[in-house]
Amino acid sequence: MGASITAVANQKGGSGKTSLTIELATALTLRANAKVLTIDADPQHGLIDWRADRETEPLFPVIGFPSAKLPAEVSAHASNYDHIIIDAPPRDMGILRAAAVCSHAILIPVQPSKHDIRSTRSFVEMVQEALTFNPDLKAAFVINRRITGTALGRDIFTALEEFPFPVLQTVLGQRVAITEAHGYGLSVLEYQPTDPKAVSEVEELVVELLETLNDGKENSTRKKAARNA
Repeated sequence: MGASITAVANQKGGSGKTSLTIELATALTLRANAKVLTIDADPQHGLIDWRADRETEPLFPVIGFPSAKLPAEVSAHASNYDHIIIDAPPRDMGILRAAAVCSHAILIPVQPSKHDIRSTRSFVEMVQEALTFNPDLKAAFVINRRITGTALGRDIFTALEEFPFPVLQTVLGQRVAITEAHGYGLSVLEYQPTDPKAVSEVEELVVELLETLNDGKENSTRKKAARNA
């Protein structure tokens, strides 16, 4: 059985795709004991730069492949891994389409701002087009870098209801520990001193990702308190 393929993608730059890729890959490796490959499909190579900042080898391999021939590259590695996570680039619709076509799930990180939500609209349309070629693709939004106690932070779920894809219940907050960890080429799961809230958010997000990949067959007991935080 081949790997489960997840693309982390949005046409909007600065939504936290690389950050999300790092945390998901680390959590799958540490918490799920999975064999994970990450593919940096962004010509700016944020994921490869993160790897270069490490003092030791990362817990999972990172390869660069910023090309619309991504499906063939994914296929070449799929039998050797449990999970492949693609860090997709902003604005390059050719690579974004390729990532959507060859994935089982696509996570769309969105920050709680009106500009980010508006900029996501054309990307959602592209994902809907990709469903013609990949009808089993599961797409979902991930709210990223939310600042608690703000109106936009509270209203982001409602704002995303106009789109045809669900919003994962786990919300990633704006955490200093994540920024610091990534500056050292680490995941927040590896970073000391630890940030329990950041760690729990990442671990909960991985549970939701696995549920999404499993076609929602597992029942989540996660409370929906995030909507009202």
